[in-house]
Amino acid sequence: MEKSSVNITFRKGRRFMGKFIVGYDDRGKAQYQYVYGKTYDEAESKVLIGQEVASRYLSGRYITVGTVYIEWLNAVVNRVKESTLANYKAKFEKHILPVFGDVPCADLSAGRVNEYINQKLADGLFASYVRDIIMVFKALLSYAQEEYSFKLSMKNVVLPKVERKQIERISDVEQKKLTE
Repeated sequence: MEKSSVNITFRKGRRFMGKFIVGYDDRGKAQYQYVYGKTYDEAESKVLIGQEVASRYLSGRYITVGTVYIEWLNAVVNRVKESTLANYKAKFEKHILPVFGDVPCADLSAGRVNEYINQKLADGLFASYVRDIIMVFKALLSYAQEEYSFKLSMKNVVLPKVERKQIERISDVEQKKLTE
């Protein structure tokens, strides 16, 4: 059971002590970090900063998209065909890694991905191709969530709508010409 509330107490010596969880040991027991401040507000701000540092850097949440990409490729290499793997590599190395390679996975948001989609569409890529890029990117992010235990909501990522062309029927006269 994970505790998330701020825990601050008044100590001897007119100081406030705050504590927060930085991880769990092998038996599931919480490991705490302690911070001190002269006022309650100072101790509370130190606890909040410490929680952010612990959740981002100590728990593996700071792992970047580029690092996860290498791990993910090694994980899928035996599950997909060689041509599919080449397709994944091409899409990542050409489109995703230049933009998101150094970004921590935990810092990605639906807004940022939607902005990326709109930029790719403005660059002239077809909606179906951008859709394929994002589907592969989502597969990588799903892998990262499973491996590093952090939450990422991509429900609000709006995939571009693929417009289907209307097929024009040929007239009877054109059909006769074609058969002749």
